[in-house]
Amino acid sequence: MFQSKFLEAAHDSIVDQLTDLLNRRGLIESYNALISNKSSDQIITCFMMDVDDFKITNDSHGHIFGDLVLQKIAEQMELIIGEEHIASRYGGEEFCIILSDIQQQDAIQVAEAIRNSVTQIELQSPEKKQIIKHFSISIGVTQLRENESFKHLLERADKLLYQSKQKGKNRVTSD
Repeated sequence: MFQSKFLEAAHDSIVDQLTDLLNRRGLIESYNALISNKSSDQIITCFMMDVDDFKITNDSHGHIFGDLVLQKIAEQMELIIGEEHIASRYGGEEFCIILSDIQQQDAIQVAEAIRNSVTQIELQSPEKKQIIKHFSISIGVTQLRENESFKHLLERADKLLYQSKQKGKNRVTSD
C-alpha cells in the first residue's frame, strides 16, 4: 500500500493533472534524461506553443470550458507527436514539446500539423450549449545548439513563439 501511494505521489509530482501531460518539472527531468543519453549527432528540437486569445475564451465561456480547450489541445499534440517525444504543459495556456532526431523541416511540418489540428477543434460550451470553434495556437520552433543550456533553448523557442504572435498569431515561426 505504501509503495503504491509513493508511486502515485511521484507520478503526480511530474504530471499536470488537467492535461495529463508532463508538467514543467517532468519536462526538465525528461529533457535531462534525453540529454544524458544523447549521441553527438542527435538533433533535439523544441517547440514553445501558446493558445491564442485564451483569456477571451475563458472570459466568454468560463474557466471550465477553457480547461476543456487545454485538454483537447493536449490530446491533439500527443496524437501527432506520439510517445517517443516529450509533450508538456509549461504553464497556463503554454505548452512545450521536445522532439528527438527530427530534421528542422520535418519538425516544422509536425508543428504545422499541431497548429492545423487545433484549428479543427470544435467543442460544446457547457454553459451556453453552443459549438465553439476557431481555436488557434502560435508556435516557436528551434533546435538545440552545441553546448547550449536548456534554459537558453527554451528562451529562443519562446522568442520565436512571440514572433508568431506579433505576426498575427496562428502560425509557426522558426529560426
